[in-house]
Amino acid sequence: MPGIFHEVNIKASPEMVFLAITDENLLACWWLTGAKIHSELGAQGVFPLSKDGKEKIVVEILRFDLNQWVTWKCIEHPSKEWLNTEISFELVRNNANDCTLRFRHQGFQDESGSFGAASFQWAAQYLNNLKILLEKK
Repeated sequence: MPGIFHEVNIKASPEMVFLAITDENLLACWWLTGAKIHSELGAQGVFPLSKDGKEKIVVEILRFDLNQWVTWKCIEHPSKEWLNTEISFELVRNNANDCTLRFRHQGFQDESGSFGAASFQWAAQYLNNLKILLEKK
């Protein structure tokens, strides 16, 4: 099955990057506003895609290793292509204030439909926003 993989070096500690990925207030700064997530294994997160909240992404937290790794499974999305895909954020410490984020979005049935747009948006928009947020001085 096709998957998206991006590696991003971020001038911030793994602890800060992890917090930005798991805290609903910080998620709103780089991904989707209105996020509601309980950052613990087995919990769910809800990410509204529309102002009325009818269109949304719902994920289940499959893996939660503090300051190292988070994996979400998409259990609801307006695009059926996202259903049952897994979104992972792996953090590798380079030094005290620098880490590498290994991002994966896996489980797409094929590379048609929204796959290309999702890959582009994760790289050019969302992960770039995360990097900019964390590297602000």
